[in-house]
Amino acid sequence: MTIRWMSKTVGYLPGPVNIGVVRIGRDRALLIDAGLDADRGKKVLRALEAERLRPAVLYLTHSHADHFGGGALLAKRVGVFVAAPAEEAAFIRKPSLEPFALYGLAEPPPGLRTKFLQAPPLQVDLELAPGPWTLSPDDPRLGNPAPAEVREGGTTDTVEAEIVDLGGHAPGQCGLRIGDILFAADALFPPAIWAKHGFIYHASVGGALASIQAIAAAAPRLLIPSHGEPSDNVVSLAATNREGIENLSRAVAQVAERTDEGASTEDVLAGLAREWDYQFRGLPDYYLARACVQAHLSHLAEQRKLATVIEGGRLLWRRA
Repeated sequence: MTIRWMSKTVGYLPGPVNIGVVRIGRDRALLIDAGLDADRGKKVLRALEAERLRPAVLYLTHSHADHFGGGALLAKRVGVFVAAPAEEAAFIRKPSLEPFALYGLAEPPPGLRTKFLQAPPLQVDLELAPGPWTLSPDDPRLGNPAPAEVREGGTTDTVEAEIVDLGGHAPGQCGLRIGDILFAADALFPPAIWAKHGFIYHASVGGALASIQAIAAAAPRLLIPSHGEPSDNVVSLAATNREGIENLSRAVAQVAERTDEGASTEDVLAGLAREWDYQFRGLPDYYLARACVQAHLSHLAEQRKLATVIEGGRLLWRRA
C-alpha cells in the first residue's frame, strides 16, 4: 500500500476506507481517518515510513468504527495528536455508545458489539467546529518543532485547512478541505456502492441532502471520498447521490402506503428486503438497515408525506 499523491502535499492511502495524507513541514503528516483496526493502522505506518513521514495529527471525520478503529494503534505507537468534530467526539471517546444507540438506547446483545460497530476507545485532544484550521510545524502539540533553520527561513509549510460541515451520514460528520481538494468522508458514495447496496445508511436524510447540495455548490477541483476513487466530476457524483437518496425515500414510502392500515418500521424493512432479495448478514447489518429505514421514515414525516399512529400496541406509518 503506497500513498497516491494528488498534489505536492496532499494524497491518500487507498483501501476499504481511504485515508488522507497531508504533509506538514518537512517530515510530518496529517492523517484523515484511520481505518477499521490495528492491522490497517500498521499498514498506514509502513506507508508513511516509506515516504519518510511520521504521523503528527489524526483528524477523524466522524465516529463510525471503520473510520477510527485504527486510531488506537497510532496513538499507542507514535502518540498521534487526535482531532475530531465536536459532535462526534463523545462516540470516539466511548465507542460503546454506537451499538447502544443502534439498539434504541438499551443494552445491546453481544452480536452488536463487533469491531465493525465498536472500535477501541480513543482520546480526542481537540474538538473542532466548522471553519478554518491552521496546522503549523511549530505547533508543540505536533511533537518536535521544525528545525531552527527552517523556522528562521520562514519556510515552515504551514497547512491552511477548512473543516467542512457534511452532516447527514453521521450527525456531526465534517470533511476537510485543503486548497481545492475536499476529503468528503461519507457524504458521497460512488455509483458502484449505490448499485450494490440497497440500504445506504444516513442518520439524517435531510442533512445528507443539504451536504450534497453544499458540495456541488462549492465545486472543489477534486473530491476524495472515504469509499471509492477520487472524482473530478463532483457535480455528477453529487447528482448520483441525491438521486439514490430520493429513490430510497420513494421506496420506503411505497411500502408504507400499500395498505390503509399502514406499516411498522419492521414491515417496511422486511418489505424492501423481499423486493430486493436482500439477505441480512447478521445483527449489525440488520440494525444498520433498520436505522436507514427509520431515517427515511422520519424524513417523509417531516415532509408531511407520512404520519404516525399507534394501534394495537404497534407504531404504524401511514400516508399523511
